[in-house]
Amino acid sequence: MRLPAKIFISVIAVFAVVFLISGYFLLSYSFENCVERERQFALHQYKYDCFTVQSGLIANEDFFNEKFSDEKNTEKEESGEKSAGVRDVLAGIAEDIESPACFMTAEGQVLYDSMGEEIAFEQLTGDSYWSQVVCRDEESFILLGSQIEQDSVTVKFVTKTDITDAVAGQRLLQRYYAWYFCAAMGIAIVLTLILSVFLTRPLKKMTVAADKMAAGNYHERLSVSGRDELGELAGSFNRMADAVEKAVSDLTEEARRKEDFVANFAHEIKTPLTSVIGYADRIYQKDLPREQVKKAAWRIWNEGMRLEALSFKLMDLTHLNRQKFIFSTVSVRELFQDAVEEMEDRLAGQNIRIQYQTEDIYVRVDCDLMKTLFLNLIDNAAKAECHVIEIEGRLDESEENKADFCRIEVRDDGKGIPVEELSRITEAFYMVDKARSRSQHGAGLGLALVKRIVELHGGMMEIYSESQKGTTVSIRLPASGEVDENEE
Repeated sequence: MRLPAKIFISVIAVFAVVFLISGYFLLSYSFENCVERERQFALHQYKYDCFTVQSGLIANEDFFNEKFSDEKNTEKEESGEKSAGVRDVLAGIAEDIESPACFMTAEGQVLYDSMGEEIAFEQLTGDSYWSQVVCRDEESFILLGSQIEQDSVTVKFVTKTDITDAVAGQRLLQRYYAWYFCAAMGIAIVLTLILSVFLTRPLKKMTVAADKMAAGNYHERLSVSGRDELGELAGSFNRMADAVEKAVSDLTEEARRKEDFVANFAHEIKTPLTSVIGYADRIYQKDLPREQVKKAAWRIWNEGMRLEALSFKLMDLTHLNRQKFIFSTVSVRELFQDAVEEMEDRLAGQNIRIQYQTEDIYVRVDCDLMKTLFLNLIDNAAKAECHVIEIEGRLDESEENKADFCRIEVRDDGKGIPVEELSRITEAFYMVDKARSRSQHGAGLGLALVKRIVELHGGMMEIYSESQKGTTVSIRLPASGEVDENEE
């Protein structure tokens, strides 16, 4: 069963049950209260009528004593004189009573009856009043009776009070209630349909949006209207959709990078291996002059160096992704000195000068990783055919949280990088000038390795470059206090 149908049936069922139960108790209470009010009024009138009957009995005391004496009763009962005389007297008394009445002897013999109803005379005693409410289709009335004793005369007296109009009013009230109930149910049905549609429409939209997302349309969003729970749900759905879209985009990009990595890796090893195999086969198959052998051997050595550099870079990347590192607080000046001293000998024959300056700053890093970082940056700058490499370290205060950071910049005056290439130079195997990089045993992994090292230290890296004017690599690392003497 669909949710709108569940809402509709549930609301209508609850509404109908509550309305019927409350109406039943309300109408029952109203009817009982009406009848009780009529009974109390009839009882009040009945007491007055009893007084009238007693007055009549007193006024005809001698007559009733004579008629109800045992000796005379037997003689005159046969001729019917007793019943006729008593009936006439009681009829005269009944004329002073507004309601129809019935008189009976103590034994239940009817002396006078203007009601035409069967009376359970055995319930009439001298201790209390007897009453009975009778409701019929054509009429409704209240029977009230008691036993009246006057000297030696005992008479059972019953009156009939008509309450047809009062009962008819209650029945009319019941019909009105039935009409109102039907009208209210009709209105409730319409309102419930509108409410169920209104409540479930956003859910239907979410279902459609979810189906579209499942089909691959991750740009689908919901319009947020209102600040109620449905609006909050729509907002949560949109945030979820944003997260899903970002996750899918990241996974797609990561998959693309892995595919590019594998493709580039296969391409990078294919070229040198082809050269190695080709020149080795040439040396093996033919008797070549000394100069051609040396040339072929140099080609084999050069391509072997490329493979060696590639393997070292790949090992470094694998090492970064798997190993846990131990960080220690060191001086930035010592890191600069160590890297520059190692690279000066390599760059001495290329007429490249290295200059560095730094403030008295300490950072918490892995020394071997930082050395690898500086060596790769200096090596990349040297391959850009520069003349001067400048390394600078300074303290950089954050305006957001007032924390201290170390800003390290490596600048060169080489060929630079085209602006359109800057967004991809940290990708593995990406090379701006492939021919120049391969001739210098480059594999396109240096900056990818540097970026990973910076991320491991919780830092940020930015690259600024302009073609034919040089490149600046800016690294921002959290600064630390001075090194502890007890720290290893």
